[in-house]
Amino acid sequence: MRGPEQELAILQALMEHSPDLISLSEFSGMVRYINPAGLELLGLSALP
Repeated sequence: MRGPEQELAILQALMEHSPDLISLSEFSGMVRYINPAGLELLGLSALP
């Protein structure tokens, strides 16, 4: 069985290497994360 740390590492790897835009935001609308593919699609180098 995998522990929580291993599950988190798998999730992070999937998000970082996905060719699709993946983002996380707060209910207020503040964007907390955009994966590299999403940044490229939006023409950004990093979150503002």
